[in-house]
Amino acid sequence: MKNINKLTLIFVALTLGLTGVVNASSDYVNVKTKDTEDISETKATLKGKVTEGNDVKVWFVIDKDDHTPSCSDSDLKESVSGRYDDGDYFEERVTGLDEDEKYYYRACAEDENDDIVSGDVEHFRTDSDNNNDENVEVVTKDAKNISETKATLKGKVTEGNDVKVWFVIDNDDHTPSCSDSDLKEKVSGRYDDGEYFEEKVTGLDENEKYYYRACAEDENDDIVSGDVEHFRTDDDYDDDDDYYGGYTREELERKLEILMSMLRQLLAQQGGYYYEPIYNGGYYGNGITVIDSY
Repeated sequence: MKNINKLTLIFVALTLGLTGVVNASSDYVNVKTKDTEDISETKATLKGKVTEGNDVKVWFVIDKDDHTPSCSDSDLKESVSGRYDDGDYFEERVTGLDEDEKYYYRACAEDENDDIVSGDVEHFRTDSDNNNDENVEVVTKDAKNISETKATLKGKVTEGNDVKVWFVIDNDDHTPSCSDSDLKEKVSGRYDDGEYFEEKVTGLDENEKYYYRACAEDENDDIVSGDVEHFRTDDDYDDDDDYYGGYTREELERKLEILMSMLRQLLAQQGGYYYEPIYNGGYYGNGITVIDSY
């Protein structure tokens, strides 16, 4: 009987191993706030994306005074109809905004435990018939092409024309200043409203977390700063973007930790065995190894 139970547990663990890496926790939810579109004097379309979870309830919060609007503040809530799965985009058209005003907003969601999940805060300015051409704004975008010692920083001009832009980046300062010339990464050219810009940085330290932001200068030579974003350089870079099944190393390790915890509990309840995923030179295989009984 014990051998039968052992084989049964191995089969259960193997089955979970095939699916648990992707869906280790069914109630885990994450959302990302995206750039606003179709901005006019009194209206704008807020956009977001579900980056983890299925059948997710989502909404936005928006305010012109609170720079960090809370997803739990019902007075700032903009409801979104429908429910969304991993990878789905969602949006909501907001009206009744004030002309030539800066608004702060974020995407929000609720997981299966009714806990609230908050996206990052983004901002935009409504149009005006009397817009000052000197207004300049930039947004810091996600870094791309990250390797052990290199990365491509990206940004976007969201207001202004013929704008001078650059980046600042550091692995110690969590809020690098756009006025710090020692942290500056120059970007060639000048950019108009709606245009993206980027710069490849080299000589970075391996397996290190870096903080960076997009910067710009308006016609009065005043500095405009985008929000701070961050990334970590790889410690074992591979050019195949799907090498970890579309997940970063940190995300995969987190999912595996959840899977291992689930399996240990299950196996302990049904026979006292636990398992470890088989590691094969850079990735986790779908098999298991039964280590021993307790």
